[in-house]
Amino acid sequence: MEDSSAEIPKLVGAGGADVVIDTTGNKCLSEQPYYLTHADGKTNLVGVPKKVDTISIYSLLRHLKKILTGFHVGSAEPYLNISRYILFLQAGKYKLDALVTHECKVDHIKKAIAVVWRGDEGRVLVAME
Repeated sequence: MEDSSAEIPKLVGAGGADVVIDTTGNKCLSEQPYYLTHADGKTNLVGVPKKVDTISIYSLLRHLKKILTGFHVGSAEPYLNISRYILFLQAGKYKLDALVTHECKVDHIKKAIAVVWRGDEGRVLVAME
């Protein structure tokens, strides 16, 4: 896996991104977004790591304006979230096609699972026909 910590500042500026969201739940990757976030920015850890995994961050930044938040399993509120997703889609701010990196039929589900477990791909769309 390529280390993106040197490439991301080239895209968002040396100060870091305003908002960084980590959905991996991978201990090694969950520390990096915090350091890629601007001093006044917000880091959101959505992915849930294994219970035995902990992350280590420089806490002084938390005493300034940087915000670190996260979600726990089951915190989604579909009656609110789905309508927001639809608005984003309609406004062209959310591209589903960009998220799906692989497609397969349910007959090949083991291959789809292998792609997901590698962790270097986006999303796999499984056709149930």
